[in-house]
Amino acid sequence: MVITDSSFKNQNDRMSYSPVLIPGAPIVLGNRTATANVVSETEGKAPDDQVSNYVGTKLALKLPRLSIPKEGMDPEDVYKLIRSDLSMDANPQMHLGTFLTTDMDDQALRLMNESCGKNFVDFGVYPETTDISERCRNMIASTFHAPGNQSETFKGTGCSTVGSSEAIFLGVLALKIRWQENRKKNNLDASKPNMTFGSNAHQTWQKAACYLEIDPRIVKVNPETLCVDPVNLIAQVDENTISITMTLGDMPTNDLQMEQFTGKYEDIQTLDNLLGKKMEQPGWDSQATVEKWSVGIHVDAATGGFVAPSVSSALTPNDASLIWDFQLPNVVSINVSGHKYGLTYPGLGWALWREPQYVPEQMTQFNNVTYGKSLPDYNINHSKGTEQIIGQYYIFTRFGKDQMQEIILSLLDKAHRFALRLVNNGNFKIWSAGDVRYGVPMISFSLMGGKAFDEEKLSACLRTRGWIVPVFKRPETETKHNLPTESGESGKMLLRIIIRDDFSDTRADKLYSEISAVVALLLSDPKADSVAVANLVDSMSKSS
Repeated sequence: MVITDSSFKNQNDRMSYSPVLIPGAPIVLGNRTATANVVSETEGKAPDDQVSNYVGTKLALKLPRLSIPKEGMDPEDVYKLIRSDLSMDANPQMHLGTFLTTDMDDQALRLMNESCGKNFVDFGVYPETTDISERCRNMIASTFHAPGNQSETFKGTGCSTVGSSEAIFLGVLALKIRWQENRKKNNLDASKPNMTFGSNAHQTWQKAACYLEIDPRIVKVNPETLCVDPVNLIAQVDENTISITMTLGDMPTNDLQMEQFTGKYEDIQTLDNLLGKKMEQPGWDSQATVEKWSVGIHVDAATGGFVAPSVSSALTPNDASLIWDFQLPNVVSINVSGHKYGLTYPGLGWALWREPQYVPEQMTQFNNVTYGKSLPDYNINHSKGTEQIIGQYYIFTRFGKDQMQEIILSLLDKAHRFALRLVNNGNFKIWSAGDVRYGVPMISFSLMGGKAFDEEKLSACLRTRGWIVPVFKRPETETKHNLPTESGESGKMLLRIIIRDDFSDTRADKLYSEISAVVALLLSDPKADSVAVANLVDSMSKSS
């Protein structure tokens, strides 16, 4: 049996190949030759140098599944076998449904690897790491225009988190505790908190409401824009409302039963204005006798938090519609993901508050006094790696504002050009922001109506080519019908393509050509299977 590198179409095929071994048969991989040594259950173990290079031997069958093995294995064998299993995962760079960063500089990786053994919460042991985290927090808080950010002694209020989900939980918890404290001051019932957000909000918001025992008041989105109307959010506010949430660029999820995403910025400034007017009305908080309650806005900027500042300063420095952060008086907390357009690997978020008084004392009473250094600590986790924080500081220092801005604007331009190609194709409707000032680098689109196949079929066909272009259900809208009948689209689904820093023009050309070819195939044969798709694309490759 002769197997050479040319026997495989790509490296993934090569890594996942599991030969059926015949005892004594020669195996050739590249320029290496070995003899297959198959061992039955009753025979002794074959020598390591004969079996360790090949998946499909008894050695591979020894990979543990249910319990820790009694005996260990050679580290190189373990590496090869686990790597072979992992090769069956999708290529992260072809996963076009996620905002998460898939590539960083080698220098960043070296710094991050050197920090892997450090526990972040050991502040006294790793003071420089703690200081780097505080530098990052200050930089982000300053970018979000926290009060006093122009001062040389400015110190932002916030902390790093494992991701935006933890940051959201901390933000909601702070809002709930502040509301409860206010109610107790006024001798009022503090048992029925509520918060309001749109049906397009990330699933984490429903989780936070459930876990923290808060009544969620979910407002349906507008069927034309698929964004929530600030007026409808304000209509849900009463004296028991702890917060209102709006999203700066929609966030990703893998739950097909949950939200859709357009990547648009919701109108946070209008919400702030409306909320201010409501709280100025006589009798707004009629039961309060000691201290009036001010409902706070939490901005979910997981995706757009590092995008909007670049766009605002580069394209529209005087455009009031891009004011969304602590410049607005009622915005009290913001979460942002470092591992999205903060350009670090997965596992980093940031929770920011307007000022220290917006973090209740109940959350700051647990000072970390480990190893002699005392610092306020309101992280949920007491064991957390430091590598992502180091990676974030590397990104800020490596690129600076100007180069980060260049990266973001380049990604937005790529998204705009790709969306235009889909429009010109004639088979798609674009739902994402048409103006790059008002959205993140993504294309949210659906098929036009009258087709015998749907978005799920198209997504499945693209998956056979390695492209992960996920499909999502649209959120509940204000009307019974998800779409106006005259709009001409099909179904209730959306496809999504995220433009990240690893999305080259070459990859864009390849993706568009395969989308176009697959759509043409499905138009002629809606029941076409993966074999037909593969044959089609292979023929395209040969003719190009």
